[in-house]
Amino acid sequence: MIDWERYGKQPGEDTLTDYPTILDVLKDVVAQEEEAQIHKLPLNRQKTDFFYDWSKTGHYLLMRDSIQHMPVLLPTSRTAFTFYRGQSEYYEQCLPSLYRFEGARLEKETLRSHLQTAEMILLMKSHPVIMSIESGGIMHEKLGLVRLPVMYDGLAQHYGIKTCYMDLTNDIWCAAFFAATTYDGEYHPIVVTEDMPFKKRYGVLYMLDYAPTHGDSNFSKDNILPIGLQYFNRPGKQSALVMAMQDLKDLHKHPRLKCVFFRHDTEASNLIFTLSQFGKQYLTDDPFEKIVKAICREDSFSIGAVMLAQRIYNPGLPFEFFSEVVKEYGFGITEKPRVAYPEELFAREFYDWKHGGAERYINRIIIQAVSKMRVG
Repeated sequence: MIDWERYGKQPGEDTLTDYPTILDVLKDVVAQEEEAQIHKLPLNRQKTDFFYDWSKTGHYLLMRDSIQHMPVLLPTSRTAFTFYRGQSEYYEQCLPSLYRFEGARLEKETLRSHLQTAEMILLMKSHPVIMSIESGGIMHEKLGLVRLPVMYDGLAQHYGIKTCYMDLTNDIWCAAFFAATTYDGEYHPIVVTEDMPFKKRYGVLYMLDYAPTHGDSNFSKDNILPIGLQYFNRPGKQSALVMAMQDLKDLHKHPRLKCVFFRHDTEASNLIFTLSQFGKQYLTDDPFEKIVKAICREDSFSIGAVMLAQRIYNPGLPFEFFSEVVKEYGFGITEKPRVAYPEELFAREFYDWKHGGAERYINRIIIQAVSKMRVG
């Protein structure tokens, strides 16, 4: 078994060879999962086990956030309420993308993030499938008509807008994929070479444990938001969650955080990359990603997005004042959005939704009879 206390300390050049590889860490986590399954047999069930179906990977458990009193969809996984973050390189501060700026630059980038997110929200709300999920609801055989929230802020983070959120997952294999790869426009397995700088020779796996004791969850108390089962499929592939970092900022300050450092190994990285179907298991061809990237390249935003950003993020400011601030920071305001969702894609996706897509979507949601869930 991996000594998490011993390998939770940053390695030195003279000790790195003693550290496990990411495969060693995976084997340890999987072994703990298997041991946990023994205690989850009918005669050994704990209270939380009634609310989790371990066998249905790729499904979502419908729960209620007991703080915000809203439904959430937690991705099913053998690691259940254990959340991971894998990094191929360690940083002294583990900050969300937005907080890597400081001072006046942080103020400008925060405004840019809010405007980009608002533009994305308006675009999503015009999508017929999103309108169907959010407004019209979808029919579940056990619950009847269900209206599920669209996690806009989480989706903004997941699709590349710089935000105050930190990516997490409850799929250990997904975390391992990002821990064992490098990105240069595409993901590649890490290859260890003799001239590699020491700081790039090791990575880190973070872990947070949560264990609700009844049908409600308390994720929002700790600013954790399951992105859940969204129409756009990439977050679902990655069993994605996000953590809001406005108060904490640096993940290293989280009181529940555990981590283990590992040495990079070419063979281990290649194996994990191959098992992920060369990244396709987590990085699906998602047209919405290209659309959000196009929004992120713009420095001008529609008047509708400016109005929405003011209502969501700056409700105390008069719109006239807020729009002047937008202009002072160098952002343009246009009558219509510069980025549009292709009409032919709208039509095709809505057709697919009506002809089997909605049924496949709802069939991935797990309902437990003993849960206190109320959905409205």
